[in-house]
Amino acid sequence: MWRRPPRPEGEQMALIRIGESLHCHIPSVQVSARRWLTGDTLDREAGQRHLRQLVDSQVAAGADYLDVNVDDFLTDPLVGADGTRKLLAHVLDMIAEFGGVPPCIDSSDPGLLEFGLRHYHEALGGPYTPLINSVTVNRLELLQLRAKLPFAVVGMLLERAGEGSDDQQAGFTDIADASVYHNTARAIFTAAREAGCAADEVFFDPTVGPLGADMVGYTKRTFEGIRLIREDPDMAGAHVVLGLSNCSDGLPRRLSINRAYLRVAMEYGVDAAICDAGQISGENLCDARILKLIRTIATGEATDALTLLVEYAQSQPRSPAPPKRAAIPDPFGAALADPSKRVFVLELAPAEGSMDQIIQFAEQARDTDWIFTITDTPGGNRTPGPDTLALEVARLSERQPIMNLSCKSDDRNALIRRALALYHQGLHHFFAISGDYPTGGRPVFDLDSVSLVMALDTLRRGIGFPDLLPRPGGALEEMRIGAAVSPFKYKEADLIGQYMKAWKKKAAGADFFITQLGYDVAKFQEFKLWMGRAGMADTPVIPMVYFLTPQFLRILNRVHVAGAVIPEDLKRKFQGRLGSKQDVKGGRRMSFGELADHQKRMAVRRAALLSHILLDGLGYKGINLAGISSLDDARAVRDELDSLGGRDWHESWEEYRDADGQRPMDFSPVEDAFYLLPHGDDGLLLDEALLKADRSGYTPVDARMQKLHSRYFEPDKGLNGLLRWMVGGDEEGFRLRAATLFEQAMKTSKLGCEMCGDCRISDLAYLCPEPTAGCAKRLLNGPCAGADLNGGCEVHPERRCYWGRVIEAQLATGDLSALQPLQPPKDFSLAHTSSWRNEVQGSCPEVFDVGRLPDTALPPK
Repeated sequence: MWRRPPRPEGEQMALIRIGESLHCHIPSVQVSARRWLTGDTLDREAGQRHLRQLVDSQVAAGADYLDVNVDDFLTDPLVGADGTRKLLAHVLDMIAEFGGVPPCIDSSDPGLLEFGLRHYHEALGGPYTPLINSVTVNRLELLQLRAKLPFAVVGMLLERAGEGSDDQQAGFTDIADASVYHNTARAIFTAAREAGCAADEVFFDPTVGPLGADMVGYTKRTFEGIRLIREDPDMAGAHVVLGLSNCSDGLPRRLSINRAYLRVAMEYGVDAAICDAGQISGENLCDARILKLIRTIATGEATDALTLLVEYAQSQPRSPAPPKRAAIPDPFGAALADPSKRVFVLELAPAEGSMDQIIQFAEQARDTDWIFTITDTPGGNRTPGPDTLALEVARLSERQPIMNLSCKSDDRNALIRRALALYHQGLHHFFAISGDYPTGGRPVFDLDSVSLVMALDTLRRGIGFPDLLPRPGGALEEMRIGAAVSPFKYKEADLIGQYMKAWKKKAAGADFFITQLGYDVAKFQEFKLWMGRAGMADTPVIPMVYFLTPQFLRILNRVHVAGAVIPEDLKRKFQGRLGSKQDVKGGRRMSFGELADHQKRMAVRRAALLSHILLDGLGYKGINLAGISSLDDARAVRDELDSLGGRDWHESWEEYRDADGQRPMDFSPVEDAFYLLPHGDDGLLLDEALLKADRSGYTPVDARMQKLHSRYFEPDKGLNGLLRWMVGGDEEGFRLRAATLFEQAMKTSKLGCEMCGDCRISDLAYLCPEPTAGCAKRLLNGPCAGADLNGGCEVHPERRCYWGRVIEAQLATGDLSALQPLQPPKDFSLAHTSSWRNEVQGSCPEVFDVGRLPDTALPPK
């Protein structure tokens, strides 16, 4: 039989520890097992990580066996017997690969016990002797397998030895004498020895009953039975094991009770326990008062154990139940769940001079159906924080707003803290964005919008980020997550980057999208058609309709607004320089007041026309009305939209695109604008094969870098052994320091490397994403929407957008698959260390495989 090496001298509890943390009656274990068995890619990874952590932690705490029980899934119709066996096999595989100890295969189903036993020996080679839990005195058939499949066995003592079976079952209160345990143990021991088990391969489990139910001296009889078994010389070498968790069921301070119970049980001869091995390690674990109480119950000195336990329980302080918070009405969540319901969102942008106006909006909108979205420092400027304002807007408007969370100024911890604080105050809707580059202070961009969506989704699932382990607060199931997308890109790589990133956001957990600022209906149509090809047709999208005014156009002439795309013809239309001759002349004759009224009517009309096209023509979920300075303007747009209700949307499209009565407006802001689909005669797109641009100017992925990476970093190939030797050895040794300096010199000159220690170039076309030569925002999963119409970076417009270069390289190479996995945020603890060493040691975070974008959504090669 397998033996653990001797424990350190003086260790307080020298017993056989059967680690129970892989038992699926534990809620968190059952959740993780179900994640792995039935979940999506992220769930399976989270389940795997938690199960692996349980294996590692139990072994580290000194477990001699790892108990595996998956019985709870046998009665689950979504899992069934086949799924239960698959799960059992997977956990046994993990124990064999990572545990280094034998399993304890625990089940009340004989067929599942036999399956697990065969899998361990036949599929895994049976490196150790497993423990089977359990057999009973009247069901010993499993012992017949002992000759071919070696195992140790747990015998349950809660049946009387005798001829029958069904009528011999005993309960906690049915055993009148301790000798029943002894006689049953002798019968099981004899059968096990005849089957080939050594004496020390036999364990007896008398079954622990809850102390709180010990009204007839059950605990005393159990301990006396254990003493009889241990004093029987014919069964010398056998073990007595207890499942520890039952004893404290329903009582406070369960851990303290379990520890004290085990101490007393060991005094009677127990030498094995099914328990969390980590909870019985260390010194001074027992509370003397609890120890005395259990000894009193065990010796029978008290006639009523329940009275003692009630007195004990009442002496323990309990935290008062927290007051229940009244739920904030959630019409937006209800609309998302109802495909037939439209959504009308009103964007609020906090600024020091507009706070009173926003509060007034919230008060006035109480009797409307507007949903507010509250921006987070748009333009990167210092503005009042949105969180406190959101709570006030929710209180006044009596509905939950959509909260913007921007990565520009907060790291992952701050963003998650904000989300948790808002969620627990009743706000459940979040809009995750990378954010504009800040104009003052140090930019953060610890996360990008994709990893922020994933971080929020992990909160919703009840797991941490980025470790994916169960979080103590549980699942935030009512959270809804939105993400941004800009179809208004007119270079192939920039557009593909936006759409691939939108697909990643959906895969990471986004529930809805809101588009960024633009007026090109063909681009709105393009994104909607592309979503169908990408398998995202059912995802709600709320396009932004920005209330365009001459005042906003004047701002655009003075200030660069990242990502804002307004066609030249549309600008001229609002400036009174484009229209029929009569309209242009009439505008020149207007007084200032008349001109202002005319421009307001035109802004309302054009916003309503665009809304009508998007809702009735293209089938969008709703409208996000932005740029509104008074609720009267929002009402005017809605009233104008209602007036178009009986009209064919094509008529609205013809009116919307009319330039001067002679020609349609050109909504493409640049020459040679790229669209994924061909145009029809009516100015809209045709649902035909995707197009590609002229790629003759694209620089492909550096083949030399690919070859070098393959030669040095693919395990057991080429010069991988040499690389491992170079970066191996002591962290302060000369060899590693020399290798790190060589890496720095080579990568800095070639790539602008900043020695982040967590290199991603092999996934990103061998172009470094760090700001020196890469992305000013350190984005790892795709471009922001801030690139200008020429493809220039939002922050450094004189240089090409980093992600534009990456995607152009992959398009020129003919393969976009490397860009589809989700890149986790970088591990900043690795900064200024050798990424070569970190890579070969497996210290860098692994990418998340979120599937593959359908070929129908990819441009032709």
